[in-house]
Amino acid sequence: MPNGFLFTATCYSPLHAGTGQSIGKVDLPIQREKHTGYPCVYGSSLKGALRQFCTYNGMGPDDVKSIFGDEDSNSSAGGAIFTDLKILFFPVRASVDSFKWVISQKVVDRYKREREDILKVGGTLDVSATSELIENPGNFDADQHIILEDFIFTKNNEQDENKDIIASIKKKDVYLIGEDWFNYLVTHATQIIARNQLNDKKISQNLWYEEVLPAETVLYSYVLPSVSNIEDLDKLKTTIDGKIVQIGGGETVGYGLCKICVH
Repeated sequence: MPNGFLFTATCYSPLHAGTGQSIGKVDLPIQREKHTGYPCVYGSSLKGALRQFCTYNGMGPDDVKSIFGDEDSNSSAGGAIFTDLKILFFPVRASVDSFKWVISQKVVDRYKREREDILKVGGTLDVSATSELIENPGNFDADQHIILEDFIFTKNNEQDENKDIIASIKKKDVYLIGEDWFNYLVTHATQIIARNQLNDKKISQNLWYEEVLPAETVLYSYVLPSVSNIEDLDKLKTTIDGKIVQIGGGETVGYGLCKICVH
């Protein structure tokens, strides 16, 4: 499909794209893929965020309508397709350099397959070999191992570890871990924030807990043409590339500030 493009969104602040329903003790959980449980931002939420950004950042109303459709009715569909923002690199606490990113082989394979099938281009993510879990804490060796969250893994040891993988992320800072552990971390290592509404007497009226993706999370999405003549996609690419776009809820408390990089 011609003229489509891939972009990454790097979170500069916590991101909350919610489901609108509570699960367990978390009142406002984040959106997740049904089949994997990975965090994501649904395409409809992403489209709305990009539409608002373009509307107030120099794109003309005719171009906005051509790309995103008629906001007030269903009579005019937009000329672009917005896929979900999917997880690429997930940040976790580390015993070296404060934090590292983790990724699984399934995410690497999916990214490669989608690039080939959707954009018709090759290429993959040049990550280091799989870091193995060290089950016995007594075997920890700071020269050979690293602590990611509360788990010990073998440390990356690559000659080209300073090489950029994508979006200025260094190879040495990305750890390829087993699928089970990756799934565990993206499920249990998100950030839970307590928020409170006070009345005039500073007494709590509404205490709730919301889940957010932590700052430094990296997601990716595709924008594709839905009709044969969609030259306006180039205008969209130019408008958002390198910009900070607010995605998801909590705008007035600084949530969802993401840097967009077109690849």
